[in-house]
Amino acid sequence: MPKNPLTRRQFIHLGTGALAATTAAKVILEPRLLSASPRPVAPSDTVRFASIGTGIRGCEHLEASTHVPGVECVAVCDLYDSRHTAAREAVGNPSVAATRDYRTILDRKDVDAIILAVTDHNHRRIFEDACAAGKDVYCEKPMSHTVEDGFAMVDAAHKNNRIVEIGSQRVSSILYAKAKEIYDSGKLG
Repeated sequence: MPKNPLTRRQFIHLGTGALAATTAAKVILEPRLLSASPRPVAPSDTVRFASIGTGIRGCEHLEASTHVPGVECVAVCDLYDSRHTAAREAVGNPSVAATRDYRTILDRKDVDAIILAVTDHNHRRIFEDACAAGKDVYCEKPMSHTVEDGFAMVDAAHKNNRIVEIGSQRVSSILYAKAKEIYDSGKLG
């Protein structure tokens, strides 16, 4: 019995098929970089935001925001001065305003929205205060620790007519939307 039951021709066919399958999967499932605007954005259309909470996840959000046209970070907030430095590095602006008190961020008229990336048990209070201050909110997951907190946060958003996004990336990822589309089509066994 030969050591390798595959002929060279069969091996090449298998390798070509595997390459085609992985290429197809990459093209179908890999998200493409989407730009918000192909042209420069007018200053009047620029969204100015502040990040409240600039730990690891907060700085990841800040770094991602630097690639989005029409978006500008105008302030950061964290209890630790070292995180102010990290946030400034993440946005590439050593002079961005920094504070320890999130309420000073909410009092600013030049802040349209906030990224809320503080410890989970502080989400509700800051979220409600931000909505009351007229700021739109991106809140890192989990939104809340209790159902009661969640309902209160939803009520605050509705009451103040705010735009809110909760950071459940896996739920809203283009990859999972495409996978669901493929599954629903019956193409999978």
